[in-house]
Amino acid sequence: MPQVSNEISQMIWRNKYKRRSLYTNLPDEDWYDTVVRVLQGTSSSVFPSEWQALKDALGVLEMVPGGRILAGAGTRDHVTLANTFVIGSITPNADDTVAALVRSARTMQMGGGIGIDLSFVPPKGEPLKGGGTSPGVLAYAELWNSMCETIVSSDAQRGAMMVVLRCDHPEIQVFIRSKSTRGALTRLNASVLVTDDLIAAKAEGRPWPLRFDGHVDRYVDAGALWAELASAAYESAEPGVIFIDRINNANNLGYCEEIVATNSCAEQPLPAGGSAPLASINLAALVKEPFTPSSYLDIDRLRILARLGVRFLDRVIDHTDYPDQGQHQQAHAKRRIGLGVKGLGDALILCGFRYGSPESLACLRQWLGAFRDASYEASIELAGERGPFPLFKRDAFLERPFIKSLNPAIRATISSSGIRNAVVNCIAPTGSTALLANNVSGGIEPVYAHRQRREIMMPDHSSKRVELKSWSLEKYLELFPERADRPLPDSFATALDVHHEEHLAIQAEAQRFIDGSISKTINFAADVELAALESVYSRAHDLGCKSLSIYRPSPLRGQVLSSAD
Repeated sequence: MPQVSNEISQMIWRNKYKRRSLYTNLPDEDWYDTVVRVLQGTSSSVFPSEWQALKDALGVLEMVPGGRILAGAGTRDHVTLANTFVIGSITPNADDTVAALVRSARTMQMGGGIGIDLSFVPPKGEPLKGGGTSPGVLAYAELWNSMCETIVSSDAQRGAMMVVLRCDHPEIQVFIRSKSTRGALTRLNASVLVTDDLIAAKAEGRPWPLRFDGHVDRYVDAGALWAELASAAYESAEPGVIFIDRINNANNLGYCEEIVATNSCAEQPLPAGGSAPLASINLAALVKEPFTPSSYLDIDRLRILARLGVRFLDRVIDHTDYPDQGQHQQAHAKRRIGLGVKGLGDALILCGFRYGSPESLACLRQWLGAFRDASYEASIELAGERGPFPLFKRDAFLERPFIKSLNPAIRATISSSGIRNAVVNCIAPTGSTALLANNVSGGIEPVYAHRQRREIMMPDHSSKRVELKSWSLEKYLELFPERADRPLPDSFATALDVHHEEHLAIQAEAQRFIDGSISKTINFAADVELAALESVYSRAHDLGCKSLSIYRPSPLRGQVLSSAD
């Protein structure tokens, strides 16, 4: 049975998640102590049988709570157990700016990752109503970057945040190039809010208006702006793109809220003040008879874990502190959670399928289809026990696009019983918790490399280089030690072996089954032509993705992970 056992897993557990229990006043001695502490801090009202089922699942890493839950639940620390937050849209009003900055700092100090929208900041030089002129969006980005740097230096959890700007803002071109210089805005992820109108203008060859407060500043060529966005990502892997109209049109809560940004890794689109706790199911741990013609993923176990995960995260909402009252009210009115998966890349290898192949897409449909249905069934069951989320409006909810895509039986049960959680699933990158689970592949990513060198951040902010093997290679060599010096089967394709179109196919297919969003990186070879990257940006929209991040090796990008193959 898999446990936190290898060097990297033990290091991650000790450095990030080993804590002193509020209940015993003793430090966690091993992983099972951490599991018990987490359950004591989040699940005090569950039945003994469900407690044991959760303990079993977490103990063998079939399911792993988000890092904030692991680090904070059942401790005396004044932290939040929600991973993802959006602060909102920043305005030039001094009082509002200070309040938003304080709220951001408090949220990050308590361990939450945040997103902010700069689209309401006037362009540089624009007169302000209270006198003076606007310093522009980059000045605000630098202010938040400095705040994040301060939070890091104060020995808190490393800050993580997303800064977004609409594609029609007059300073969009400056924003696109904001991270094209080494060392610029290093604490922020940057993404452009891309509208359907820009996509249409590009396709039709129309000029694109850059405007603020209803006034057009100037026109640019839509195709040229799109190419500029792709060019910046080609050089520096940023900014990403967030298809904001698609996100709002697809949002289960579109009848009562507007999404303004995402969290730091883009898996949770959120309104101002929104948040969600996270957990993920480890698909790699569910594969039976690996590397044989009879290998399969245990769908029945996946369904059980999805039910447990939804019930667990719903209780987390009630057992966490929130940085301010508005965030508390939003969380309880909507009860948004983010149950996802990790280990897809390794699970496919264990089953003998190459990532991105037609066979892998068929597996993905089967696995995520079962995961989605079981997640929704669990939330409906909870609504029968504890009531639906307070802002549930039956007719409006049933008309939302994702809900209309569910099978008729689930829709009928929602109609009669309601649902406990407005949004149920998302897929996070699961970086640290994937390492904790003995280095399974993160989220729905492929294995990056089967032998890796990784720079690990230590508590004193120094780094340590660690060499490790992928989960699937470890299992392969355990079963077939005599093959250690032979070439690996084709199913062992890594992130850089997988073509960018195959990466995109996996993300687009997965998005069909996820009501939130997906954090996924589309990897490109260093020598790829710019036109190919530009095309993938367009195809991501055509295929139904909600966001897109790319990575191409370049001199501007530092590297914490490298292949040792």
